[in-house]
Amino acid sequence: MAVVAWLLTLWITHVSREPIMVVGVSIDEQSPVRLSASQLNVATFQRDRYHIPRVVVVDEKHAVLVVPPGTRSVTLLNTDASEVSCTYNERIVQRASLGQLVEANERGVQHPLAISAGGGGTFIPIPASLRRATAHVPDAQGLVACRTLHALATSPTFTDRTLTVDLRNGTVGSVIFDISALEDIDNLRFSGGIYIPLLGDRTRVLDSSDSVVQAEWVEVTAQEHRDILLVIIGALAAIAAATAIEAIRPFIERSQG
Repeated sequence: MAVVAWLLTLWITHVSREPIMVVGVSIDEQSPVRLSASQLNVATFQRDRYHIPRVVVVDEKHAVLVVPPGTRSVTLLNTDASEVSCTYNERIVQRASLGQLVEANERGVQHPLAISAGGGGTFIPIPASLRRATAHVPDAQGLVACRTLHALATSPTFTDRTLTVDLRNGTVGSVIFDISALEDIDNLRFSGGIYIPLLGDRTRVLDSSDSVVQAEWVEVTAQEHRDILLVIIGALAAIAAATAIEAIRPFIERSQG
């Protein structure tokens, strides 16, 4: 029991020394709107935000790429194409909020995409049918969902999660990074990116001058599991101590007699 308690303690107190994984996304965006983050203000952003690509992290292995008309391809940098699968949605969203984006992606018919290795990572072509459909609807966006075999976020500790992304959209284009769909997270902290109050606290805008952002948070479920394990560790340690005392009591009594 003492050994089990010791192993559980090592598990929940482990600190990872592995290098931070950077998730790179390069977007080939041919929209006529080429708005850089340095040019963003409330008026221009309110007018043009539906023409800016968005990366929405749904969970630790699932992200939705929201692409405006004219986007020809997306490349996931430094990734193995065999570990990524992507589909595109036949639904076209128009001026959609985050909740509407996620709902449209879940309800729409998913068509598999023929991704391939290229461009230093995984090359994801945007189907011509999706480009044509968005081109004929004002402020329309298409949805491409990608899943990975490994978690996008790293786990430096038992409860902490870190997600670092490098989002690129040409030399002057912006990208919206959104983790509002993540559930059961607490103590969210950002490093890098531009905060736009209009988008909320879980969103950042990036461009070529500031393309890397790191998000750190505490996973509430892991925190609850840690608390349960602490109770189990305490119980095991108490039982082990009591058992040890009972085991050595005859020797103590014999020596005193």
